[in-house]
Amino acid sequence: MGLFKRVSDNIRANLNSLLDKAEDPEKMLDQYLRDMEEDIADAEGAVARQLAVACKSQYNDLLFVDGNGCGYNYGYGSLGRNL
Repeated sequence: MGLFKRVSDNIRANLNSLLDKAEDPEKMLDQYLRDMEEDIADAEGAVARQLAVACKSQYNDLLFVDGNGCGYNYGYGSLGRNL
């Protein structure tokens, strides 16, 4: 079994060496940045959807946020309801 392990390790080392030589660090960083920007866009979309759900829930429960909330406070009355 020792011989097969050594041959396997040698093949893996050679393949990793070829991959390391083929990679361009600048291109890899650019790809990582593109991936991160996509992840950020996905996260922003998830946050926006969650805020919409929270605002809809607040609106349905007649709980209005004073000031910066969901945009339902128009300055009418103490709860922001249009009286």
